[in-house]
Amino acid sequence: MKRIFLGILICTVILSGQAYAALDERCSVESIGISSEYTNRLFVDIVYNFKCSAGASDEGQLTRASIHYGTRDIGNLILKDRYGELTTDTIPSDYEIDKGLSSSELGLVFRKSLEMTSYETNYILNLSFETGAIVSKADDGKLQAQPSDLIGNITGISVRNTIESFDLGIGTISYSMKVPKGTVITNAQPDNCLVSGETVICNGLDENSFSEILIKWKQSEEVTQENSKLTEIADKVSTKVEELAKEATEEETKKQVKGLFEKMKEKLSGLFDWL
Repeated sequence: MKRIFLGILICTVILSGQAYAALDERCSVESIGISSEYTNRLFVDIVYNFKCSAGASDEGQLTRASIHYGTRDIGNLILKDRYGELTTDTIPSDYEIDKGLSSSELGLVFRKSLEMTSYETNYILNLSFETGAIVSKADDGKLQAQPSDLIGNITGISVRNTIESFDLGIGTISYSMKVPKGTVITNAQPDNCLVSGETVICNGLDENSFSEILIKWKQSEEVTQENSKLTEIADKVSTKVEELAKEATEEETKKQVKGLFEKMKEKLSGLFDWL
């Protein structure tokens, strides 16, 4: 009898441990879509698709998430879901990060919790901001983008019998970047990234391959030559304007001197008449 009881107790502990361990598998970030455009800063738009499901029984709700980014340079942050624009829960005021920190954290309270039931529930979050930290100058003078810091650790907080916290797995990632018109993309890694004009598109990535993204670009030779021509024309125009201004000044000076001589002549003429 004791053996039977002990066996039941062991099975109960194992099953409860399996259920608890599997909780992080019930919810995940199924997909992340990132599009960006560079001018003098990188403008980023990210779409997170949170997903939860469970077995036949109700396993609680995913109520909050915390997203950790690898850069503190995040400005003009806007969050939206299907219900409209969101306000932030946990982030430094005005999205300013303390100078001692090298990362930033965004806390999010879902407007509608994701239930862990026998069916799938989703929550889509759209986040946009601008940053200057992703783009830098390469050793060869080209500009380069390494967007790995745009994907950070994502922690979910769920309500079950107790409040539980766990890291959310990330599914597929897609990334696109547009560089300024008149520039040429010279390198795009990994190899499955496609280049079309001034745009790079990388689809079907996982976290590892996303961390390897490197995009380089430079100003095209045609634009460089055109800029040289424009500079040359501008120099010629500037020189001509200076010459015309000098001639005009000299002509005005001649007129003023001639006028002075005429006045002096009149005065002298009157003087001689008086004499």
